[in-house]
Amino acid sequence: MKDTDMSATEADATKSTKYEENWQANFLALKAHVEKTGHFPNKHTTLNNWVRYQRKRMKAGLMTEEQERLFLELSAMRSHEHTGGRKKGTSYSRNEA
Repeated sequence: MKDTDMSATEADATKSTKYEENWQANFLALKAHVEKTGHFPNKHTTLNNWVRYQRKRMKAGLMTEEQERLFLELSAMRSHEHTGGRKKGTSYSRNEA
């Protein structure tokens, strides 16, 4: 076996490390976005897709405790001010002027 060949365990560790690095980079980008705007992204962007995926992972119980804690803390930092669109529970009719 060559020195450059990796065992399955080493390959898994490298994959896990790469995933953690990507998770941390996306988390920091999201944190910067929230600090700047007060909201999670609401457009079809890579960052918005990442947020949606993290919510899915959290519901499925696939996040580490640390990731879930960080994500929830960041979620709590968001402004709860309505930013557009129709508010839930609000009906609009033509008779209103």
